[in-house]
Amino acid sequence: MMDDNAWYNIKRPGAGLDGLFGVKEIEAEVSDDIEIIYEARNTAGEVGFKGFHHKIRLEVYEGTEIKAVFKDGSPAVTKKSYGIGSAWYFATHPGMAWLEYKEKQLKQFIKAVLAGSSAERQTWLAGDCKRRECILDLHVLKKQNERMYILINGTNRDISSIVRTKEKLRFVKDLRNGQEVNIMNADTVFSFSVKVDSWDYAVFKAEL
Repeated sequence: MMDDNAWYNIKRPGAGLDGLFGVKEIEAEVSDDIEIIYEARNTAGEVGFKGFHHKIRLEVYEGTEIKAVFKDGSPAVTKKSYGIGSAWYFATHPGMAWLEYKEKQLKQFIKAVLAGSSAERQTWLAGDCKRRECILDLHVLKKQNERMYILINGTNRDISSIVRTKEKLRFVKDLRNGQEVNIMNADTVFSFSVKVDSWDYAVFKAEL
């Protein structure tokens, strides 16, 4: 499977993830006309939102639910249940579609997915980082009562933001400069300010 950027992978999802998601990618079609259709609650009929860059033809394994389809009726979003948890698979780029089109239907669909999966966000970014060119990539590593927050700035501008979490932070240290970071607390949310230079990264170590 190869696209216009020469990205190639003979088997996706790999490393056993096809079993986790309950699907296997067959081929990808690059397109600028991708629409995903699903049935939404509290509406009469079907609702649609746009995908981005490509749509993938899937082989859907037994026990995997199809939750949304492309205009041609092929699977676009699937769900594989595991007890009280679930694994969802999008056969396009929903994140890039949101950045490009900002469709409320996509936002509503993601909210419905999270609500139906009993998922609760523990850590997120806030502040003045709202425009497309103002993107920070946040990763959280966990080990017992320790947390590592890694923020990557893949843009050509410096970005200031705020890391917020529902976990009770006791101590935060900037590992790039070795300085302790001030922790703010409002109700049950703890937060600290960050600034990441253009094309750079920041790493913070926290204790709970």
